[in-house]
Amino acid sequence: MIGNPHVCGGTLISYDPPLILTAAHCVDAPIHPTQFTRDKNPYFALYNDIHRDKQKAMAIVDWAIHPLYNVSGTLNVRYDAAIIQLESPLRKSARIKRVPFWSPSMSLPLPSKAELVGFGYTDLEGHLADTLQLLPLDITKFDPNSTDYIESRSDTENRVACHGDSGGPLVVYHPVRNPATNRTVNVPFVLGDLTRIFGARDVKSDQLTCPVALSTHVNGAQNTVIEVFTNAAGLLDWIASISGISKEDLSNPFYSPPHPPCKNCRINAVGKGKTSTSKTNSTSDDNDDDDSFYNADDDDEVDDDTETIHDSHQHPVWRIGVVADENGLLDTEEAQHFWIGSMVKNFLLKTDAQESTAVSLDQALYYSTLLTETLILPLLFIALA
Repeated sequence: MIGNPHVCGGTLISYDPPLILTAAHCVDAPIHPTQFTRDKNPYFALYNDIHRDKQKAMAIVDWAIHPLYNVSGTLNVRYDAAIIQLESPLRKSARIKRVPFWSPSMSLPLPSKAELVGFGYTDLEGHLADTLQLLPLDITKFDPNSTDYIESRSDTENRVACHGDSGGPLVVYHPVRNPATNRTVNVPFVLGDLTRIFGARDVKSDQLTCPVALSTHVNGAQNTVIEVFTNAAGLLDWIASISGISKEDLSNPFYSPPHPPCKNCRINAVGKGKTSTSKTNSTSDDNDDDDSFYNADDDDEVDDDTETIHDSHQHPVWRIGVVADENGLLDTEEAQHFWIGSMVKNFLLKTDAQESTAVSLDQALYYSTLLTETLILPLLFIALA
């Protein structure tokens, strides 16, 4: 299920309706959120802060899974994508910003360096990250003109994605000229969402935290653990059909969506676009009149020969450093189960008196969506599997 017990991350697509791209396996639940009344809905997302204990919670009211992900029981990793809708509109702020997707029409060369961001586990003992984490990755396979998945790997086998990171974005930085200021800025683009981890296994089958390499390598040998992502560039037609935003605008960092573009909108769960089926609540309290991804004051000017800069986007790096053993081997046939989490309490069902207390993400499901300086906005039981 989306939030109980599984946890995942995601990428913010739009503010109103509030839509997030995540992995389909994060929401491939037997009961759809539209079948619950609000007070019984177990699905929710956390967002608005890079610190888990300071995040806000919001109910997930709808989702659409890519129609080619599960065809007659056969799962296709290339289409492991879903779009989730939150209960109330969001507004762009210093903490919440949509992030554009890489487009096949973007200039060459293709990116070779990327970053995975998420709140997943950080060790074998079951500790989730207290703050949003960043994993530098080398892109080893990427064709923006296809739907084939993206492959990447870190520099060493003790830096890997973990349970709780599924659905999280693979982020690259690309220089783009801002037409409003005529300055070149390094813009974050999302290549896809985390779907699988190849060449790794869980140390214990009953304690799914961080996987370890199937084969260990020493003396600087090449890392064989591969993080696999969906290819958002090849899924833009589908994302556009669900979100109602054109492919061009989905890839435009300076696109300013109408606010609000759609009143009383809900996505269609079977993936055929938006339908007006129920009422949304008022906009969340992250106020900012400008809904564009960038303000002129936000621009980081770069010279033509300057490599990607993102000092304002730095976060702690994962350093796993674990010892492999022969217990709990997880082969690729079971790789679809690379997400895990626990939910002791549904924080959406608190009393009014409790609502002012901080949410403990050690107990909640939390989802990470791309946001502001961190580029990730945890939502959806948001924590990435």
